[in-house]
Amino acid sequence: MNNSFSELTLHDRPIVFWLFGASMLAGAIFAFTRAPTQWILIGILALFGLGLLMMPTVSVNASRITRTLTISRHSLIRKSQQTIAFGEIAGISVSYKLDREDNSRTYRVEITLHNGEIVPLRNAYTSGHKRKDEQAQQLRDIIGIGEGMLPQAFDAANLQRQFQEQQEEITGEQGVENTTRGVHWSFETLAFSSTPLSHWRSSDFHLQDSFLFLAQKTPDQELLPNWLQSATSLLFKQSMLVYGFGEADSPDIATATPIELPSRLKPYFLAYGDEPARAGQLLNTWVITPLVEWAHKYPLTQQNAGSQIVLHIGPKGLSLRTMGLANPEYLDELTTLGVELVRALGGGERI
Repeated sequence: MNNSFSELTLHDRPIVFWLFGASMLAGAIFAFTRAPTQWILIGILALFGLGLLMMPTVSVNASRITRTLTISRHSLIRKSQQTIAFGEIAGISVSYKLDREDNSRTYRVEITLHNGEIVPLRNAYTSGHKRKDEQAQQLRDIIGIGEGMLPQAFDAANLQRQFQEQQEEITGEQGVENTTRGVHWSFETLAFSSTPLSHWRSSDFHLQDSFLFLAQKTPDQELLPNWLQSATSLLFKQSMLVYGFGEADSPDIATATPIELPSRLKPYFLAYGDEPARAGQLLNTWVITPLVEWAHKYPLTQQNAGSQIVLHIGPKGLSLRTMGLANPEYLDELTTLGVELVRALGGGERI
């Protein structure tokens, strides 16, 4: 940082993200040399690695002499520069994005213009509120403005409300407890980025201090070899985050490992959990049968990857999640599957 009476320069280099991205990309390349047929897992690993490596360096220069603020962004493949006159700036603040699952927050510095436009220094929200608050204050001091707008929650809550309203037009009110064959359940729509997630959940069966996660797969997709278990675990954790499952849903996730599935289930699902022996007990014949039938009816291919279904069992209950909104027929089938699974695991009322 260069800071003088007439000029302020700030640099933001995401070094930790670059190192993490480089390690992921190296892992993908190494995996490809040893197990090239595992193209989906390798591709996901490489995609996340490249995405992290592409995070740009952000440099901000504010000059009292020219009365301009210049934001320069420089990544491996792209350079950009934006200049804003001091007179256009209405306020500078630190906004946050709230994670609905575990109530954690990530932050970014935003410049609000008089015309209502919001210009973030960096598009991504990251941890570290204190440093961003200091940067915002330094910029306000040299520009000569007050704090301006107070931090606003990210618009994910509004987006989720929109998705819920759209879903309610199709299948009725959400979040209402229903009972089917003695099993209590609810259905709601969650927002992941700009995509809706259909979420069926029942608390009639849960794991107190453990979790089990199953993700539907294509027929040719297999686990990476044992010597790449750390990369496989990382991919599972990323997949769980995509579907909105955090540490609060998955106790002891730090010690979780990929789980070998029974032969009937193995062609259709991959599994991850912290207690492999317990998983073997849970995946009994009455649990396997409806999952296999679902996979036959809704097979996952490279062309319809968005139709993947995932199953999560943990302290909050049994959850089924899939991308997109659900029509009434699909919701009925999702309910039938969820009820069968809960009853097969010993949950629900006796009928």
